[in-house]
Amino acid sequence: MNTHAHYDHCFGNAAFRPATVWGTRGCAAALRATGEAQRAARVAELRAAGDDDAAEQVRRAPLDPPDALVDDVAVLDVGGVEVVLRFLGRGHTGHDLVVEVEDGTVFAGDLVEEGAPPAFDDAFPTEWPATLGRLHALARGAVVPGHGAVVDADFVGAQREELLAALAAVRAGDLHRGPYDAATMRVAAARLR
Repeated sequence: MNTHAHYDHCFGNAAFRPATVWGTRGCAAALRATGEAQRAARVAELRAAGDDDAAEQVRRAPLDPPDALVDDVAVLDVGGVEVVLRFLGRGHTGHDLVVEVEDGTVFAGDLVEEGAPPAFDDAFPTEWPATLGRLHALARGAVVPGHGAVVDADFVGAQREELLAALAAVRAGDLHRGPYDAATMRVAAARLR
């Protein structure tokens, strides 16, 4: 499952073939459109950090977009366990996929981030809080964020409130009033223009 088309969530797809790779239609399109640029940026970062081995692995990783595409909802039987794939709306990207397991566990990708502020680089800040509201309604058990420790519905609700506060600060032109550091708030503001 690709929750979205950022390199750290989809550059390993080829390692799982011939298995089917699921993602939203937008995820597949975004990986085709931005994959090479993401690769070049990551390789440059790794080389600058002196990690030539990792840089070479990323440089050689095949870009392999998802081939089973979800527009809204898909229900899978995975070894007798029902798994529901859902596009709940735009947030961290325009194509975030949420994976809900019948025990109530939800894999949220980067719609939810624990341990760091949400990344706004490809985000839709005005829509993200509503998408988190829909995710919050699904969260009956553990919520596995794209980064950080496993959280719960209360965390999702709190992050939604933080996003609303960030949006209010950006709209008021007072980025210092926002809940995140100045750099994060500037990126959020840039995404509104």
